[in-house]
Amino acid sequence: MKPFYTEQDLVFKHSDIGELLHDIQSYGILNPDQRSTLVRLLEEARSTGELKEFPDMNALVGADSETGEFLLVIHDVYDPRNLLTVLFDRLTSIEEEDPQKDKEHALHLIDVYLGVIEKRERVSLQEVKQKLIQITTSMKDTMALFLEDEFSDKDLEKLSEALDKAYFEPLSELLEGVLVTIAGN
Repeated sequence: MKPFYTEQDLVFKHSDIGELLHDIQSYGILNPDQRSTLVRLLEEARSTGELKEFPDMNALVGADSETGEFLLVIHDVYDPRNLLTVLFDRLTSIEEEDPQKDKEHALHLIDVYLGVIEKRERVSLQEVKQKLIQITTSMKDTMALFLEDEFSDKDLEKLSEALDKAYFEPLSELLEGVLVTIAGN
C-alpha cells in the first residue's frame, strides 16, 4: 500500500489493534467513546481493503493487506518524533517500483519532512539533510542492485544485517540527533 499520509499527519501503525490503541492512548487523544468506533473502523478497513474516515478525530483509518498493519492517520497534528519515525520507515521502504524514481522520491521526502521540522522549530538541519541524502542515495543504489536477485534465507539474513549496519543504524542515529537538536533549541 502506498502511503496515504503526508508530513502534515500524525501516523500510527501496528500489526495488532490492541497495540495500536495502546500507542494512540499514550498520546491521550482517544476517549472511550471513540475507542469502539475506531476498532469498528479498523475491522471494516481490514475486511474491505478501503480507507475509512474517522471524522471525530479528523483522521483516516486503513489496513495494509501487504504488511498486515493497521493505520490511523490524524490530519494536521505536528509531532517531530512521529515525523522522524515515519520518515525513517519511508526511507527504508520501497515506495516506487523504478529504483531511480524510488531514490528521487526518498530524497524528496528528506527535504519535505525535515523542512516541516525546520520551519516549526526554527532550526537549521542542512548538515543533517546532506548526511541523510548521502546515506539514502548509497542505500537505495545498493538495494537496487539486489532487487532482482533471489537469496537463500541465510544469505538474506546476512544481507539484512549488512544493510542494518551500513544504512539503517546511521539513518536512525542521524534522525535521533534531530530530536537532540530540537531539545537544545
